[in-house]
Amino acid sequence: TADETEPKDGLRGILRHPVSYIRFLSYLNRSAKSLLTQYFTDPSIYNFFDKLTSTYCYATVEEAPAVLAAVMFVDNHVGGSWYPAGSTLFLPGKLEKVIEEHGGDMYLGHEVISILFDGNKPCGVLLDDGARLAASDIVYSGTVWNLYGKLLDEVHTSAEQRKWASSLVPTYPSVVLYAEVDRAVIPEDTAPVEMLVGNPEHIDESEVTVYLFSIDDRSLCAEDAHAIMAIGPTFQNWAGVDETEYQNLKEAECARLIGVLEQRFPGLSGAIRHAEVSTPYTIERYTMKNGGAFAGPKQMLGQHMFKRLHTRTKWDNLFCCGESTVMGTGTPTVTTSGLSAANAILKKYGLDQFVYQKNQKNHIRQLPVPFTAGQLYADEPEPRRSIMRAAMRCRFCEHPSCCGQSGVDIPGILRRVAVGNFAGAIKRLNECPVEIKQLTDYETRCICARDVGGEAVDISRVICALLEGNV
Repeated sequence: TADETEPKDGLRGILRHPVSYIRFLSYLNRSAKSLLTQYFTDPSIYNFFDKLTSTYCYATVEEAPAVLAAVMFVDNHVGGSWYPAGSTLFLPGKLEKVIEEHGGDMYLGHEVISILFDGNKPCGVLLDDGARLAASDIVYSGTVWNLYGKLLDEVHTSAEQRKWASSLVPTYPSVVLYAEVDRAVIPEDTAPVEMLVGNPEHIDESEVTVYLFSIDDRSLCAEDAHAIMAIGPTFQNWAGVDETEYQNLKEAECARLIGVLEQRFPGLSGAIRHAEVSTPYTIERYTMKNGGAFAGPKQMLGQHMFKRLHTRTKWDNLFCCGESTVMGTGTPTVTTSGLSAANAILKKYGLDQFVYQKNQKNHIRQLPVPFTAGQLYADEPEPRRSIMRAAMRCRFCEHPSCCGQSGVDIPGILRRVAVGNFAGAIKRLNECPVEIKQLTDYETRCICARDVGGEAVDISRVICALLEGNV
């Protein structure tokens, strides 16, 4: 990231391309529109780029810094979008796998409510169940508002810092529609990602980005169906509503988003098999994004780049990464911020930092599309392959009916098996052992068995395979 670039590397870049470097730096405090006016006069061109910037960095061309917009425009058309085959479960699942295989612990379903201090130095975190986790170094990846408004006691921050954090303008709150629809209603020439623009002149609720994952990944749903996710802004007043009002608003937003999609895909409203909506409250609950602001602080002039959280804080053992930091929102930028935080710690201890090496091993394979259910786990030997397939049938319920309040984390164990994290699955199982005879009872309560003609997840087979070491 810009705040962690070694001075010698920056100097090397300037000496190699002095004119280009200086011109690029001049874009730092200019708007994207000021850059576009050098080349275009047609207002419709500005509207077009407005939609690109508002979709990818949640700011208009007048708000977005030219330095960020220029990189974004190039990345959209040269880099493109890439997704993990088999569903988005596999990306965090593989990260969790590598952490647990190397002795790390994952505390899921818990919230950090404060950063603990020993004197004037961070020394750990306090969880919502009262547990205290000690740490020599801490990496924070949440929002700037939660950091200064909740996690850091006021005794450790200044009024000026808290005022700065609270003054940052958030991106607009979002709603997300998840749906399964009849395959026939989506034309064959539909792109996997489409931006739907209702009003070319302004950003409003008709501006929706649609992700049709199943066009490229047929393992996600039935052969005669498509899996859809649609995300867009909501300008409803969600604050202070009671349960009845909330449910009414939620149903209204679901209907509104379906209506937007109906204009692009006629007949879709009558072809829906299942649909549900994540509201700003849902987003905040599961991601800690304040007010459902999906992308944290808006990347606009005045609160961009070095005017955001830096990788390093005033404490030498508290580091930051994520959307509130220098690079801002987006998977490539947030990933870069995470690497910078890791490198800052490695540098602190005099260890080799992670830097690009020309001949380094590539662990990612690009698969031909469409990816099919038959290809999932095709590289795994038996019986591991069939065990992973059995685990993948689990719906990973938040409140599982199978194991209930027994303490056995069946969804967590099966979720790990589904992505090949056997070390983590066994560790989770050992934390709360289960008797074999209980597994049959769990299967009778599996929600998959409640579907018409449904069949329970084969929990017994997966758990026994773990216990017997047959994975």
